[in-house]
Amino acid sequence: MKGVFCLNRINEKGMLLIDYKTEYMKHHSPVVDKALLIALETFLEKKELDEETFDLIKDDNVNIETLRNHLLLKKEYSKSPKELFKEFEKVRARVNAYLKEIGFINCVETESNVEASRITVMRQYNLPKEFLMEYFGVNEEDMIQLMKKRGFMEKFAVLRMNKVFKEIYNEMKEEQYITHGFSLVYFNRAITGFSVDYKYHLNVDFIANEENMKMVLKKIKEVDRIVEKKYNKKMSINLYEHLRDKVYPEKPDGQETLSDYIPQNKKKEQLVEKEPVIIEEKTARKKEETNMENIVEIDEPAKENTEEVSKPIEEKTIQEIIEKKEKHNKAEHLQKQKPIIYRPGQNEQHNHPKEELEINIGDIEDEPQVEMDIPDDPVEDIDMPIEEFDIVADDLM
Repeated sequence: MKGVFCLNRINEKGMLLIDYKTEYMKHHSPVVDKALLIALETFLEKKELDEETFDLIKDDNVNIETLRNHLLLKKEYSKSPKELFKEFEKVRARVNAYLKEIGFINCVETESNVEASRITVMRQYNLPKEFLMEYFGVNEEDMIQLMKKRGFMEKFAVLRMNKVFKEIYNEMKEEQYITHGFSLVYFNRAITGFSVDYKYHLNVDFIANEENMKMVLKKIKEVDRIVEKKYNKKMSINLYEHLRDKVYPEKPDGQETLSDYIPQNKKKEQLVEKEPVIIEEKTARKKEETNMENIVEIDEPAKENTEEVSKPIEEKTIQEIIEKKEKHNKAEHLQKQKPIIYRPGQNEQHNHPKEELEINIGDIEDEPQVEMDIPDDPVEDIDMPIEEFDIVADDLM
């Protein structure tokens, strides 16, 4: 039936067992059934068939699909990587044909990867020599020097293109059945410039179905339009429209790859992890305001009561502190007169008026030295400063 195609990973030996199972399930006659079982027992004796698989073939409750899944788990019935590559290439040929049908072939290549079990569609993005000459305003002679290995142009291309494609990769949303990626920057002989391949990885078993394949490839074409727009803007390609044919050269007719020479960096994929999605500040703020409005509406009466109760408590606490401090000062004043405190940089004119009124210099000179006693009623809940000056009521107001 059209559209239904399953990638065959079972080798000839396994397919023969499936044929035996198919015929045995029909039960044409006891004679035919017995002949089939004798043939299978022969395979068993030659150790070309294991006991478990033999039992599954005989069991009428086991269908063909169950047997197929069982054989896929057995290495002896699975195709080798070389045989699988041929199967992958059949799928890739159908992918190429449909890409041509929908007109998505400019700077596009495909490849099969047996180990990863996927087909990859790659779109090549370029910085050709002609673009770099105009971008930096240099002539042909200067470019010979600038384009040398590890020269200025190579460093610029590697740094700039890597940054741009990391940004694009993180900006693109994840699509179902499509995994994004991109190659390292490589020197492209075909354009005498530098290139990066933006990659779309597809599960080969999924796109083996023709309907799935068409659906996914159409989606890739749409997604790549967005990637191209982002690349043109970030690299300023859209300012040099007359060089578009150089940036996106057409593949010659009949040629499957964009270049016969495949550099190592083209094969290597840049290892990048998706950055976490950040919620837009406006949206987050709007949600927060909405939540706060709901909280205020519910808790508004309770809030008013809390303010009315807490305010007198706060005033009373300060008043108690002031009274205790005044009591402490009076007790201390009875024991001794307060000494003059010398503050560096101050003269008599800058002394605080309160201190001048409270200090009796004559008494201090005649009075013997008295040690400080800790008051019986110390001020609570106040961290006393290290400097030698007192806290008075004005400081607390």
